[in-house]
Amino acid sequence: MSVQELKDQIAALPQEAQTELMAFLFDVLHREDSEYLRTLTRRANDHDPANWLSPEEFERRLDQKSG
Repeated sequence: MSVQELKDQIAALPQEAQTELMAFLFDVLHREDSEYLRTLTRRANDHDPANWLSPEEFERRLDQKSG
């Protein structure tokens, strides 16, 4: 199966299935990245609310990176 065929099939999936697939691919891309895992662990263990983002701020920053 070609990459284009995969893309076409993915585009035809319902949004929930696409979201699940994105999470899976994100995991595959990062599971061997020790620096990413250290950063993720540090952030997950950060109990200082001053360092947290609201959902709105997170989306705003994500939109800036992707746009």
